[in-house]
Amino acid sequence: MQSADLAAGSKFRVSRDGNVTRYLGTQRFESINRTPRRLDRFSPERFHDIERPVNTQLTVGSLCNQIIHSFVFQLYLEADCTTSVLLVSDRDRGKHFNGIRFKLLADLFDYVGREDVIESRRTIVDEDEKVTNISNHDTVD
Repeated sequence: MQSADLAAGSKFRVSRDGNVTRYLGTQRFESINRTPRRLDRFSPERFHDIERPVNTQLTVGSLCNQIIHSFVFQLYLEADCTTSVLLVSDRDRGKHFNGIRFKLLADLFDYVGREDVIESRRTIVDEDEKVTNISNHDTVD
């Protein structure tokens, strides 16, 4: 595996077969109490160790899973006046939750939403032309 920093908090890893996986820098807050229930989701600090975050990385796929199946998805203002997002899926709510800088998450959404065409392939078979466009978000898992 090769790894290259392309932006603060973001890394890409290329496997030997050429697949590209993007990793985003996050913080993990471990569980310190019982598994939160539905009404507990508005107070994640009661159930997780906010004082001792662990720096981690999530793949784009894992992060999207956390967002889609979110049990907690809250914006918060940090001590340095930056905005972050606390999130955890319903499946992982008793284990930990993750924090990610809002700017990093917004940059990811912008990157996927832009859909810049980076490669176009044309084939003609029996006078039928087929055009295949590959966009920037097709190249990153």
